[in-house]
Amino acid sequence: MTVCRTLSRLFSIAFIALITVFIADTAIAQEYKESFNAGIEAAKAKDYVSAVAHFNTAAAGAATEGDADVERRSNGYISKIEYSLGLSQLKAQAFDAALSHFDNGIAKDPAYPKNYLARASALKQKGEIDSAIPAFAEAAAKAAAANDSKTERQATQSIRDHYIFIASSALSRNGNRTSSADADEALEALMMLQNFVAEDDADIMYY
Repeated sequence: MTVCRTLSRLFSIAFIALITVFIADTAIAQEYKESFNAGIEAAKAKDYVSAVAHFNTAAAGAATEGDADVERRSNGYISKIEYSLGLSQLKAQAFDAALSHFDNGIAKDPAYPKNYLARASALKQKGEIDSAIPAFAEAAAKAAAANDSKTERQATQSIRDHYIFIASSALSRNGNRTSSADADEALEALMMLQNFVAEDDADIMYY
């Protein structure tokens, strides 16, 4: 009789513990979904600071629960918000702040190409052209992978414009008396351009 009572008590304790764990898991699952919905509402209200906080909570909770869809969507929204905030900073010529937002966006969603393009533009406007050109090339590659032809075209055009400007400036520097050094500089710029453009753009040498 004592053994039966002991077993009954143990089963009751185990059952209560199981129910407690289930309730706790359900509460966690409900919490990250509520955070996701709160992020949506905050974004609609243009309260981007709160939106990012809610989406970060949602992404973390979703990752814990193995909900890849909510995790991906939360990070995707954060990436787009960071892009928007970065553009505002870029417009104000706050280049370091803009770059920080674009880098955050890339970290949250590495497949979103617009942050790469904006980051390259910020580097160019900041005067860091040696970093900007490879960044434009990376943006073009990310855009191609995402089937974003507009962003890919913009990134490639930025590279083309840069090297065409260098070549044109070299050839027009001395009017009609182009020196061999000027011609070499122009040729070098066009050859550099060929490292970034597609093969069907090879006739750029005859611009």
